[in-house]
Amino acid sequence: MKNIYCSLVFLLIQTSMSFGQAELQKELTIPIETGVSWWVGVINNGEMMPIKDGYYADLHLAYGNMVQPLMISDHGDIVWSENPYTLKRENDTFLIASPTGTLKVEKAGNTLREAFLYASKTYFPPSGVMPHPLLFWLRSLIRG
Repeated sequence: MKNIYCSLVFLLIQTSMSFGQAELQKELTIPIETGVSWWVGVINNGEMMPIKDGYYADLHLAYGNMVQPLMISDHGDIVWSENPYTLKRENDTFLIASPTGTLKVEKAGNTLREAFLYASKTYFPPSGVMPHPLLFWLRSLIRG
Protein backbone atom coordinates (compact mmCIF):
# COMPACT_ATOMS: atom_id res chain seq x y z
CA MET A 1 0.00 0.00 0.00
CA LYS A 2 2.86 2.36 0.88
CA ASN A 3 4.50 1.71 -2.53
CA ILE A 4 1.23 2.49 -4.31
CA TYR A 5 0.84 5.72 -2.35
CA CYS A 6 4.45 6.78 -3.09
CA SER A 7 3.98 5.94 -6.76
CA LEU A 8 0.79 8.00 -6.95
CA VAL A 9 2.41 10.98 -5.20
CA PHE A 10 5.40 10.78 -7.53
CA LEU A 11 3.13 10.50 -10.56
CA LEU A 12 1.23 13.61 -9.47
CA ILE A 13 4.48 15.53 -8.97
CA GLN A 14 5.83 14.40 -12.33
CA THR A 15 2.58 15.27 -14.10
CA SER A 16 2.49 18.78 -12.66
CA MET A 17 6.17 19.29 -13.48
CA SER A 18 5.85 18.06 -17.04
CA PHE A 19 3.07 20.53 -17.80
CA GLY A 20 5.00 23.43 -16.26
CA GLN A 21 2.42 23.95 -13.52
CA ALA A 22 4.94 24.62 -10.78
CA GLU A 23 2.62 25.76 -8.01
CA LEU A 24 4.16 27.40 -4.96
CA GLN A 25 3.83 25.32 -1.80
CA LYS A 26 4.71 25.47 1.90
CA GLU A 27 5.56 21.79 2.28
CA LEU A 28 6.77 19.14 -0.12
CA THR A 29 7.17 15.41 0.28
CA ILE A 30 9.18 14.07 -2.63
CA PRO A 31 9.82 10.35 -3.00
CA ILE A 32 13.34 9.62 -4.26
CA GLU A 33 13.49 7.25 -7.21
CA THR A 34 16.09 4.49 -7.19
CA GLY A 35 19.21 5.67 -8.99
CA VAL A 36 18.43 9.39 -8.70
CA SER A 37 20.92 11.60 -6.85
CA TRP A 38 20.20 15.09 -5.51
CA TRP A 39 22.35 18.09 -4.58
CA VAL A 40 21.41 21.14 -2.50
CA GLY A 41 23.00 24.59 -2.57
CA VAL A 42 24.69 24.47 0.84
CA ILE A 43 28.31 25.08 -0.13
CA ASN A 44 29.68 24.21 3.33
CA ASN A 45 28.10 20.74 2.99
CA GLY A 46 29.66 19.99 -0.39
CA GLU A 47 31.41 16.87 0.91
CA MET A 48 27.99 15.45 1.87
CA MET A 49 26.70 15.57 -1.72
CA PRO A 50 24.90 13.96 -3.32
CA ILE A 51 22.40 14.02 -0.45
CA LYS A 52 22.33 10.81 1.60
CA ASP A 53 19.82 9.39 4.07
CA GLY A 54 19.67 11.34 7.34
CA TYR A 55 20.81 14.64 5.78
CA TYR A 56 19.25 17.73 7.34
CA ALA A 57 19.74 21.39 6.46
CA ASP A 58 18.07 24.55 7.66
CA LEU A 59 18.81 27.18 5.03
CA HIS A 60 17.70 29.90 7.46
CA LEU A 61 21.10 29.39 9.18
CA ALA A 62 22.88 30.70 6.03
CA TYR A 63 25.97 28.49 6.65
CA GLY A 64 28.41 31.40 6.44
CA ASN A 65 26.40 33.15 3.72
CA MET A 66 27.09 30.24 1.35
CA VAL A 67 23.56 29.00 0.62
CA GLN A 68 21.40 28.86 -2.48
CA PRO A 69 17.76 27.69 -1.94
CA LEU A 70 18.08 25.24 -4.84
CA MET A 71 18.01 21.45 -5.15
CA ILE A 72 18.81 19.68 -8.41
CA SER A 73 18.85 16.03 -9.41
CA ASP A 74 20.87 14.14 -11.98
CA HIS A 75 17.54 13.42 -13.72
CA GLY A 76 16.77 17.11 -14.39
CA ASP A 77 14.52 17.81 -11.39
CA ILE A 78 14.59 21.15 -9.55
CA VAL A 79 13.28 22.39 -6.21
CA TRP A 80 13.57 26.18 -5.89
CA SER A 81 12.50 28.82 -3.43
CA GLU A 82 13.02 32.56 -3.20
CA ASN A 83 13.38 32.05 0.55
CA PRO A 84 15.22 29.67 2.91
CA TYR A 85 13.65 26.33 3.77
CA THR A 86 14.36 23.22 5.80
CA LEU A 87 15.24 19.96 4.14
CA LYS A 88 15.44 16.45 5.50
CA ARG A 89 16.11 13.19 3.69
CA GLU A 90 14.42 10.39 5.54
CA ASN A 91 14.80 6.95 3.97
CA ASP A 92 13.83 7.48 0.33
CA THR A 93 11.86 10.70 0.82
CA PHE A 94 12.64 14.40 1.01
CA LEU A 95 10.65 16.46 3.51
CA ILE A 96 10.94 20.14 2.61
CA ALA A 97 9.22 23.00 4.42
CA SER A 98 9.11 26.76 3.84
CA PRO A 99 7.15 29.03 6.19
CA THR A 100 6.70 31.50 3.33
CA GLY A 101 5.18 28.97 0.93
CA THR A 102 7.53 29.65 -1.94
CA LEU A 103 8.62 26.09 -2.81
CA LYS A 104 8.51 25.27 -6.49
CA VAL A 105 9.15 21.88 -8.16
CA GLU A 106 10.04 21.73 -11.84
CA LYS A 107 11.34 19.32 -14.45
CA ALA A 108 14.07 20.97 -16.52
CA GLY A 109 15.39 18.09 -18.57
CA ASN A 110 16.94 14.69 -17.97
CA THR A 111 20.39 15.49 -16.57
CA LEU A 112 22.12 17.37 -13.77
CA ARG A 113 23.59 19.73 -16.36
CA GLU A 114 20.18 20.57 -17.82
CA ALA A 115 18.75 21.19 -14.34
CA PHE A 116 21.63 23.48 -13.39
CA LEU A 117 21.58 25.44 -16.66
CA TYR A 118 17.81 25.96 -16.43
CA ALA A 119 18.02 27.07 -12.79
CA SER A 120 20.92 29.39 -13.53
CA LYS A 121 19.15 31.03 -16.45
CA THR A 122 15.78 31.22 -14.68
CA TYR A 123 16.62 32.06 -11.06
CA PHE A 124 20.06 33.68 -10.97
CA PRO A 125 21.10 34.80 -14.44
CA PRO A 126 24.44 36.62 -14.72
CA SER A 127 24.09 40.38 -14.84
CA GLY A 128 27.14 40.94 -17.01
CA VAL A 129 28.49 43.42 -14.45
CA MET A 130 31.65 42.68 -12.47
CA PRO A 131 31.24 43.00 -8.66
CA HIS A 132 32.94 45.96 -7.01
CA PRO A 133 36.70 45.30 -6.48
CA LEU A 134 36.28 46.05 -2.77
CA LEU A 135 34.36 42.78 -2.45
CA PHE A 136 37.44 40.80 -3.51
CA TRP A 137 39.79 42.86 -1.37
CA LEU A 138 37.68 42.32 1.77
CA ARG A 139 37.42 38.59 1.06
CA SER A 140 41.24 38.36 0.77
CA LEU A 141 41.59 40.09 4.17
CA ILE A 142 39.21 37.61 5.79
CA ARG A 143 41.08 34.61 4.38
CA GLY A 144 44.45 36.13 5.24
